[in-house]
Amino acid sequence: AATAKGNDLGEDQDDLGQSDDVAAPPCSVFTAGMESQIVSNSEFERNQAALWRGIGKFQNFLERAKDSGAALDLNFVTRSLFMLYLMLHGSTKRYTTEDGEEAVLLPFTGGPGEGFRDGFLFVAARAIAAIWGPDFARSLIRRVKFTVEADILPIQITTLTIISRWVLAAILSEVRIAKANDSLRGVLEKQVPSLFAETEVFPELGQDELLATIRQMEESLN
Repeated sequence: AATAKGNDLGEDQDDLGQSDDVAAPPCSVFTAGMESQIVSNSEFERNQAALWRGIGKFQNFLERAKDSGAALDLNFVTRSLFMLYLMLHGSTKRYTTEDGEEAVLLPFTGGPGEGFRDGFLFVAARAIAAIWGPDFARSLIRRVKFTVEADILPIQITTLTIISRWVLAAILSEVRIAKANDSLRGVLEKQVPSLFAETEVFPELGQDELLATIRQMEESLN
């Protein structure tokens, strides 16, 4: 489902793509088999700058929501989902620049050392930590006001829960196999599991509901 989302986003999102100065990261099942789009260096740089501006605005949006202490509505959840998808798109859509270099706008994992801060996993983890942390009682998601119909959570919240847990699983998987990020292991193995616990606050999804949610997510990207 994640690969399908990545492929669909790569085809459908306007004017955003993927590229960084290195080839696709080793774990990139996401970029496998996807055709790259040929663009000028200036166009690639504009797309990359636009994505990072969007990420910066979203991070400020989360900070303002945290500082305000006000109730939030489903528009908050929808915006959060959109930005997570946009970042995922940034790490899956490949571009080939006019000098023949192939790249993505946002590397999936980032480079060794401080370079990991420029990757999808880090920026997505920051967003998830802001939305779900430090614990559910003080989280932003706790302040979302909504009504439940027929004992079913709104699709936006269900979807955000699924993609949040997927990102957390990807972080743990990557950190455990990437020796370059070995220094981060201790921190992430303490913090990520606690976020996993916070995303379990809703009733467990049945298999049928889970599959229906994933299909609905994929259909919305077509």
